[in-house]
Amino acid sequence: MHIWILRLASDTQTMFSLLLLVLHILSHSVAHFGDWSDYVDLSYTFSDATIFFPGQTPFSLTKTFEWPRANATSKSRPGESQAREYYQAFSFCMGEHGGTHLDAPYHFWESGWTVTDIAPDRLLDVPGAVIDVTSTVEKAASPEKYELTVANVMEHESKHGEIPKGGVVLVKTGWSRYWGDKTNYLGMGVGANDTRTLAFPGKQN
Repeated sequence: MHIWILRLASDTQTMFSLLLLVLHILSHSVAHFGDWSDYVDLSYTFSDATIFFPGQTPFSLTKTFEWPRANATSKSRPGESQAREYYQAFSFCMGEHGGTHLDAPYHFWESGWTVTDIAPDRLLDVPGAVIDVTSTVEKAASPEKYELTVANVMEHESKHGEIPKGGVVLVKTGWSRYWGDKTNYLGMGVGANDTRTLAFPGKQN
């Protein structure tokens, strides 16, 4: 299984680096990466319903320009509609912690890597391991307080083999069933931006 993880960044240098990475991906042929059926899209479509971490700016998409104009140099044949030139442009705004995204080590560690420090070969066409703890979470007395354990990792490796060095580890908790429901997904309290009552699998208290 192959995993692609990209995120939208807030600074110009990082955005430019990610643009180059996307162009690098597009420049490679299907033959290089193998059968596209081996790839799994893990992302959710951004919309005004996308869940963001409390205090983050929600997603918005605004059409900033639209230009429909009849093509004066194109002559239509009888029975055909006249060809038209068309152009449109949009702007979007959003916080960085929402939807499916990658957090660089710098997010939690002052001396850690930023997104631009992460080499493409650590994100592109790397082996992946999915540790499925859905049933464990569902059976837990407090599913929202579940945290991955060493025992979970060892059980996974006993069934599927050792996790490849340099691979991406994904933990499947089944919590996606709450996607779209911010209260249940994040365990929100009374206040819309109250982080004191956040509770969801994988969060370390």
